[in-house]
Amino acid sequence: MRSQLITLLLFVAVTAVAELPTDKLVKQIAERVMQGKYPAAQMREAAGRGGQIVVATTPLLKEKRSRLHGPLCQLIADAARIRSAPEELLKLYDPAAHKLFYTKAGLATEHQLIAALDWKQWPPQLPIAAVRAAPRATLAWLRTADDPARIAWVLREWSRWIGAGNERQHRGALLTELEQLCKRLPNNETVLEAVLAGIGHAKGAGLLPLVVESTKHDSPIIRAQTCRVLAKLGWPVNRPALVALLALAETEKDVTVLSRIGEALGAFPHEARAGAAALKLFNQAHSPVVRREILYATAKAQWRERSDILRAALRVPQAGVLGVAMAAVTKDSPKEVREQLVLLAGQFEDTSPDLVDALGRLGDARAVPYLQNCLREEMRSVLRAKIVLALEQIEGAAVDRLIEERLISEPDREVRLQLVRVSARRKMESTLPLLLDLAMDESAADDLRVEAIWGLGAF
Repeated sequence: MRSQLITLLLFVAVTAVAELPTDKLVKQIAERVMQGKYPAAQMREAAGRGGQIVVATTPLLKEKRSRLHGPLCQLIADAARIRSAPEELLKLYDPAAHKLFYTKAGLATEHQLIAALDWKQWPPQLPIAAVRAAPRATLAWLRTADDPARIAWVLREWSRWIGAGNERQHRGALLTELEQLCKRLPNNETVLEAVLAGIGHAKGAGLLPLVVESTKHDSPIIRAQTCRVLAKLGWPVNRPALVALLALAETEKDVTVLSRIGEALGAFPHEARAGAAALKLFNQAHSPVVRREILYATAKAQWRERSDILRAALRVPQAGVLGVAMAAVTKDSPKEVREQLVLLAGQFEDTSPDLVDALGRLGDARAVPYLQNCLREEMRSVLRAKIVLALEQIEGAAVDRLIEERLISEPDREVRLQLVRVSARRKMESTLPLLLDLAMDESAADDLRVEAIWGLGAF
């Protein structure tokens, strides 16, 4: 009876909150925050009301009431996510949001919120609230703002918003402001880095000249950011972007920038010039960081030089380089690369997770002795399970016998589960008696018995 009463009271309380007018709900949240509480449930319910909450909450932001700053800015930011919806949907389902974001009448609320950008101290949630809930007023603020750190903060938040595909209205206007900021604050590295990031996220192809010019900047931070932007600009800008990237690769000495160049070359998987540059950079750069980035780019590329890069990498036992190279090897890799990987397996005495995965993808029976030895000697159960999955991809009776023997002797439950699944997927009839015994063994763990029963269904 008591539990039923509590349930009824909770239902009434939730219903009462849900039926509260928006302005009263916001004031109630503000009162609880001023009392030192954080009304999470009410905040979540309020954020779902979209435009109404933004309009009702903004007037409560006062510079002297600092305790309210963070929670209310977060509430505004959460509610203003609705701006990512198409205009027609807002007209139908959130008229208050449509009025706020698409009409002149909404500018009053926007300017009211943007007044907070003049505060001496910003709450961390303010820039994202401004970008989401007051985009037009924020664009106007960017035209006159003179604090590089604050400008960069707002731009970074807008970059995240637009990079997630949420910006439906002001992409073009933002790109215009980015260009103007570079002209107004030409020598400020903080602003330029944020501007370049914004160009990349917004796919600002029209600002390619600005990006190319930034490849000549004195700061390696700016040049590294430029490489990221050049990789993000799509067709038809990618051809001149590649030319700029290749020109930078010829003269660059900084390891961080070279690693970003290696990463950016992956954005041109079908360009022969990118492949040639990647191979040249791999041979010239002795930094494992640079070489790893080139290998990550190589993994998905269709370059003719791909096999040359992989062969060179398999001969380089640098920190992490060999592991990344192994991750790029598949059945479709050139024969020379596959042969080199098989030979490499004979040189390893301990278990290499990267090598185990690569040998599994390769599916070459010559890798079985190495995997068998690892399965016998390896003490870590998680690696034994990985070895079992690699063996599954290799055909042959020798592998079947190895799996069957291990199914009998394996002490770890998780590894035995993998062995049961693998024997079923391979349809190994020799393991049928073992699966039957396991399915009927009442002393066995329930998940093992269930897995055995499912495995029997595969035959």
